[in-house]
Amino acid sequence: MKTVQKIVNDLLKESPFIQDGLSEGYINLSALASKFQPYIEKISRKEIQKGSIVMAIKRHDNALGSQMHERKIFNYISNLGDTIVRSNLVEYTFKNSDSMLDRQQELLVVLKEHTEAFHYTAKGMYETNIISNSFMSNDIERIYKDETEISNVKNLTSLTMRFPNDVLCVSGIFYFIFKKLANENVNIIELISTSNEFTIVIHKKDTGTAFQVLEDLKK
Repeated sequence: MKTVQKIVNDLLKESPFIQDGLSEGYINLSALASKFQPYIEKISRKEIQKGSIVMAIKRHDNALGSQMHERKIFNYISNLGDTIVRSNLVEYTFKNSDSMLDRQQELLVVLKEHTEAFHYTAKGMYETNIISNSFMSNDIERIYKDETEISNVKNLTSLTMRFPNDVLCVSGIFYFIFKKLANENVNIIELISTSNEFTIVIHKKDTGTAFQVLEDLKK
């Protein structure tokens, strides 16, 4: 049967976010112990005092565990390819309507003539978001002229990274990247992702900083 210490160690190793919070000192140990308690009692099949869980958390070598996981992420990112940069992008946000799908179909017809164009569309519950090259602005504004525009942002840049097929098996990798960008005050306007590719859209002024952060991660 697993000891309380072993169960706590396993729980913390599975969550780099909690380990990071513990190392920064902003997670309440008593509250975390209360959160872990039902699961630990279920695995142990007996009642466990919260104080015992708190002590197990304190004994956990959090710093070492966090460093090992961070090293694993560093090693993973260092094997990635080039960062692809696209500039002169624009973002439009429209209020959803019954005609929105028709507008999207019209835009796709135009995009067939511009196969080199960067294009991204996301439909939420209340809004539809479009990101494309600035040279598509006239077509977008013409096609969506009868829709309710919520906002548009110009002078944007995208940075794209491709990942191996096993990226979903590496926990915390995106959190790690976003933390590094946040530390450099890079404001992410939009995040676009597929299974093995992710793109951040940022203000043009942040391009150099963001690119350097991503490149430094691969060294």
